[in-house]
Amino acid sequence: MKQVRDVLADGGRELAHTSVITTMSKMVDKEQLRKLSPTEGKAFRFSPRLKREEVSRNMLGDLKQRVFGGSAEALMVSLFDLGDIDGDEIKRLRRLLNQKLKEQSQ
Repeated sequence: MKQVRDVLADGGRELAHTSVITTMSKMVDKEQLRKLSPTEGKAFRFSPRLKREEVSRNMLGDLKQRVFGGSAEALMVSLFDLGDIDGDEIKRLRRLLNQKLKEQSQ
């Protein structure tokens, strides 16, 4: 639990111990985390139930739906408008888009 609070504090979010416990308990209820037995004393320990890729996919899908009305095109245009994409990334994205087009045409 201390690790979670420390990471949040490093990111500028100093939260009370009880707030973190409450949030993580809700994540257990939603089956996003697994509560483990303490190794020492009464310390709370948790383990993720979802892989990073699953969380990313779910969050991105939610963002696409809520912010961009379900439009992948609007989401992509917004990413390009940020201007943080270099030439190599654009080439990789082009390859991925071409690959996706080939898959859909088969």
